[in-house]
Amino acid sequence: MFRKSLLLGFLIAVLCLSGCGNAQELPGYNPKVVGNEMYKNDLMDKILNERIYKAISAGGDREEAEILFRLNEMTADQRRNLNYSISRAQYNAVTEVHMHTAEGGLSYTLPFTAFRGGTQMVPLPGIAGTDGSLYRFNHPFIYTSLSMESRPYEESAQYLGKPYNTLTQNDVRSALKEKWTNMQQDQYDVSSIDGSTFKRDNIINGRWSTMKTKETPSFVANDISFALPNEPNTQYVITLLVREDGERGIGKRGIEDIIANYLVPTISPLARLNESSHFESYNDYSYRVLNNAVEESTGSDNIKVYKTSGGITQTISVHPYEHKGPIWANMADILRITQAQLRLKPNMRHGSHKYIWNDGAPGVFIVFEYEDGTGELHFSTQDAHNLYIHTIDYNRATSDYNIGLLHTIISDAKIANLGNTYKGEVDYL
Repeated sequence: MFRKSLLLGFLIAVLCLSGCGNAQELPGYNPKVVGNEMYKNDLMDKILNERIYKAISAGGDREEAEILFRLNEMTADQRRNLNYSISRAQYNAVTEVHMHTAEGGLSYTLPFTAFRGGTQMVPLPGIAGTDGSLYRFNHPFIYTSLSMESRPYEESAQYLGKPYNTLTQNDVRSALKEKWTNMQQDQYDVSSIDGSTFKRDNIINGRWSTMKTKETPSFVANDISFALPNEPNTQYVITLLVREDGERGIGKRGIEDIIANYLVPTISPLARLNESSHFESYNDYSYRVLNNAVEESTGSDNIKVYKTSGGITQTISVHPYEHKGPIWANMADILRITQAQLRLKPNMRHGSHKYIWNDGAPGVFIVFEYEDGTGELHFSTQDAHNLYIHTIDYNRATSDYNIGLLHTIISDAKIANLGNTYKGEVDYL
């Protein structure tokens, strides 16, 4: 019943992607919130902690702990606490999503770990014979999707035949209710519908809608739709579907806060990266290289090295690796995340990580910063046959690029010929 409810709730979101109105800000907007701060929810964190603690306590010693530590010298409590810390560290991250198009594409951040997902082509509502890309990113209590619609600007800039800025709230609510009334309601019903438009400097044609089901468990489907100024003919739609029942639900208010304060402020065009970098390719893997970097000879067919005059080194390495089953994350990434979170490397000042999805292909991005001013960025992803690792080493004192820019450049990648590698669900853990 739960899985069926999720599917039905998702259909609600897809069917109502065109809700809009004339508001200036999204519900839940708080000007005091910094957009890149991680969204915190005590209940969510409590449930995740209990889930991991129970699994680790019953599961015994983990392989990565055996590799990093002398477990035979620890007490049972010390081993349990260490294993818990290793697993918990994997949840302490945000998720960055990239969708590439001919004009550049979109980048945005989910302020939580989205560790399961998949990709598929789906029919676009109201556009006969047209499919769009749909990517799903799942959190224990938030089911997220990103889809893309291509249509002429004259169509994407209007709703009900009117420009967005002329619509009233009643126009929007009435249109959504009329649309829903004409649809089949066999297994579920809607208790509330709302929608409006919103404005932000970095996007155009911004609109949002929300629908809540009457069934048990109840769901709230929230979506925002928008275009980028440099891609007015492409409408992106981000949907968040949340269970509201009992203590397993985050609630409508929390999702509005996420959209308004943490998700929308991070939306930006990938085309902006072309000012400082460009794509180069190795077999099916395309990665960004700094514009002033020069390739050096490595003597290896599987390693490429690029260096700038400011002391930045980019290394691309390719390792044959056969993808088997749904588990994606490799042991090397788990170890690096552990080192970063627990600061196990000598002279380490800071360590962190985030999850990356490039066109439905997952990756892990890890940061090490040291007391001597040097740092290492590490991004890894894979297809059915190879593991790709991109590393950037830099020195803050001599670096000729902004460190934040390097973070984005290293994680932006394209993989050709993915086939069915990530069509189903994917696990990071």
